[in-house]
Amino acid sequence: MSFINDNALDETLNYIQNNAEEYHLQDGEPGDFGDVSGNDLGSVPVDSSDFSIGADGEDRELVIDGQDDIDSDGDATHIAIVDNASS
Repeated sequence: MSFINDNALDETLNYIQNNAEEYHLQDGEPGDFGDVSGNDLGSVPVDSSDFSIGADGEDRELVIDGQDDIDSDGDATHIAIVDNASS
């Protein structure tokens, strides 16, 4: 079994929390940043205050606050959290 240090996992979650700019509902799995617009059902701007990082025993998690104001044009199967400046 592979091992990744908890600090590496925590920093990954911190990076997402501190750099996310938009939350997109998707009707398919985006293969890369360019696919996000093609699969987009709706989006909402987000910032670090929309996320919280928790540790539940051995599990690390990034919790996204509810986003009530996303107008969706269909049924979402995936989400994409993007940083528009460097994605």
